[in-house]
Amino acid sequence: GSKDIGRYLAHLQADALPHHAFLFVGSEHIGKTYLANAWMTHLGVRDCIVLDSRNEDGSYANISVKQARDCVSELSRTSFSSSIRVVFIERGDDLSEDVSNVLLKSLEEPPARTIFIILATDTRVLLPTIVSRCFTLRLPLVSDAHLKGMIKDMSEPILQLACNRPGVAIQLMASAPRESEEQSGFERIRLCATSSFSTAATSGEYNEEDSSRIEAFLSRSLHDEKGGIPSKRIIALFDGLSAARSYMRSHISAAR
Repeated sequence: GSKDIGRYLAHLQADALPHHAFLFVGSEHIGKTYLANAWMTHLGVRDCIVLDSRNEDGSYANISVKQARDCVSELSRTSFSSSIRVVFIERGDDLSEDVSNVLLKSLEEPPARTIFIILATDTRVLLPTIVSRCFTLRLPLVSDAHLKGMIKDMSEPILQLACNRPGVAIQLMASAPRESEEQSGFERIRLCATSSFSTAATSGEYNEEDSSRIEAFLSRSLHDEKGGIPSKRIIALFDGLSAARSYMRSHISAAR
């Protein structure tokens, strides 16, 4: 599990790394970025080249060939830092074939004391030549028990709606106090539909289990309502679940 991966990385030392490229694979919001940053801190990294596809407004675009060439050019320069140098690619899913080919030589034979860290949701979105040159670490979904231990004071509704993804749970907990109860509930369903579930659908992990779990939770909520009359809030959540399922199924069709 993710604990085993964390322990493995913690035992690696900067001057004796067994690989020069590491590929972290797992669903969105599973903790890939957190784990990678924690590991770089453990290694004492002070020289990090971030190959990012984020726009100024926070949205994402494909990593450009120019960015890749600039990265290769930067690697050709001598680093005067005493720490290892890292090329960090947070969204490996955004690596086009042209960009991958630009990076391939550096990935295969990086300069001394240089490693690549690439994050992706699925190895199938990457070129086989990229994957074959990386040591792959697969991050599984987090069990309910582990998730409860990771995030203190997490309510049962958030645990159910997070569907074993720590990042979703954290976002839900952060957004809940700022929203009305109705809006917060619908937002939880929307977040699951547009992040966790769409990722699971496109990567082949989705099998209706997550949405069935949420439906069961909503059904229990209905029975808890005084007088057994569905409230507007619960109806809105069911509407959101229906929208989520439609969203997921459309992604499954597209992926196939």
